[in-house]
Amino acid sequence: LSYNDGVNTGKKVFPGGDLEPTMGVCTEVTVRALRWGGGCDLQEEIYNDIKSNFNDYPMSRWSAKKPDPNIDQRRVPVQMVWFGKFWHELSIENDFQPGDVVAWDMNGDGWGDHIGIVSDKYSDPSLTLPEGEGTKRLMLIHNFPDPGYVAEEDVLNEWTIIGHYRIK
Repeated sequence: LSYNDGVNTGKKVFPGGDLEPTMGVCTEVTVRALRWGGGCDLQEEIYNDIKSNFNDYPMSRWSAKKPDPNIDQRRVPVQMVWFGKFWHELSIENDFQPGDVVAWDMNGDGWGDHIGIVSDKYSDPSLTLPEGEGTKRLMLIHNFPDPGYVAEEDVLNEWTIIGHYRIK
């Protein structure tokens, strides 16, 4: 990861390393939000925790033998372990609030493969919503191949929620 504050340094950056700012996947949303919001540098936090507690993380899924600060924070299951250890892990059924992090299993394999942040904005109240869901829902901030960039959308219940986390 060679970008720092949106500028390509021409060399690896750690901590604070990033991809080119217009690129990324869903995990960049949480990394960048926490970094830019002053919460923490998730890249550094995850690297240090994996270094100290390697067996807490599903590293064998990627045949990893040691922590890698260029990729580990970009894996949804790794972020889920970190959030579960250091944030409050909440019910996946309700009580979603702005700033909460939500993880989904999109393909039914039991693994987290998408992650996003609950927005402070609501869906269009004029939408026809399923019975019992009220008149509006909190939007989610996420990066997904469709639309292919960071978006704020009404997708909280689009996939199977398997993780719900709130900062302590």
